[in-house]
Amino acid sequence: MKRKKMFDTKQLTDAVLGALAVNNAPLILSKLNIPFQTGMSGQISGAAVALLLSQLLKKPAIANVGVAVAVANIVDDLVKPMLQSNNVLPANNTTMQLNAGLKDYVSVPKLVTNYKRFYS
Repeated sequence: MKRKKMFDTKQLTDAVLGALAVNNAPLILSKLNIPFQTGMSGQISGAAVALLLSQLLKKPAIANVGVAVAVANIVDDLVKPMLQSNNVLPANNTTMQLNAGLKDYVSVPKLVTNYKRFYS
């Protein structure tokens, strides 16, 4: 007789509460007349709200997930601009290479005359 694999609903609930605490912390704090925070300060305040919630509910898993989500969001904010800053190289298609070689409008007439000579 095989046992069905079940989700641990207690841990799943703790994980959802921790993630919601981090993501909604700026909104929760703005309801308490604390200025709306975004970016890293918003993530740090989210981790603090998750820690507070874990103390109130006596569930340390909420704090663990909250801190992990906050750190992951901060690292994502730092790494994403570095990954997106590199320009994509043009493909090996000749028209793409010709368009990539146009640095200014001065080279356009020279390119057109070379093109006419080559295909005439």
